[in-house]
Amino acid sequence: MAMKIIRSIIAAFALYSHIPMPRLKENDGDITHVIPALPLVGVVIGAIEYGLFIASRYVNLPAFVRMVLFMIVPIAVTGGFHIDGFLDTEDAIKSYRDRERKLEIMKDPNVGSFAITGLITAGLFMAGSIYLISDNSSCMIVFSLIFVISRVFTALTSIFIKKADEEDMLAVEVAGIRKTDVFILLMFLIASVFVCCTVSIKYTFAVMLAFFVYTLIYAVKMIREFGGIVGDTAGYFVVVSEVFATCVLAVVYYVGKFI
Repeated sequence: MAMKIIRSIIAAFALYSHIPMPRLKENDGDITHVIPALPLVGVVIGAIEYGLFIASRYVNLPAFVRMVLFMIVPIAVTGGFHIDGFLDTEDAIKSYRDRERKLEIMKDPNVGSFAITGLITAGLFMAGSIYLISDNSSCMIVFSLIFVISRVFTALTSIFIKKADEEDMLAVEVAGIRKTDVFILLMFLIASVFVCCTVSIKYTFAVMLAFFVYTLIYAVKMIREFGGIVGDTAGYFVVVSEVFATCVLAVVYYVGKFI
């Protein structure tokens, strides 16, 4: 049992991060139970983010430099894995073609102008939000846990929302999901919310509300646009939900300074 858990964790980091891991075999059965370990990638990102925050205070880094470093961490850890899905999905949605053509566009390795524009916009929103909260310890703890929460929601939406393509890698990954796997994901979520509540119930409520609202929007939008979700849309969810939640956190923090 312990070896199965270890193999699933290794598989999760091999698939969803840029951290060197043993090579996976294509027929490795552990891939069907890799989803519950996905939040662990967020744990690594969050730990590095908060560690960087603590270190930056000791060396008194300028806010702009901190912001850039905080934005680089998720990309460095994941290798831009989710950004690729965001770009493909953004191109497909903005093509305004029929469902079949949109799914084909997502498989196209070329990146269009709509994807670049969307990424720049998301990056600017994320950069501005991080800049506002980067000097507040409570905000940075909640911000660090956003990377865990986003992956819990990504995993849960991947399990429960209709699949647009049953042969897609995402459909394969969730095919063997058990109740135990869902329970593990919920434990990650409960633990993250608990830690966030210890520093600020207000920030926790705002961030969780942002995730629930965006999850509903995502589900409706993906079913309307593609007839369901695929691997690329899961990456899209990670990027947009993290940006949206961070923006909400920044707004609540900034407005709270004047109330």
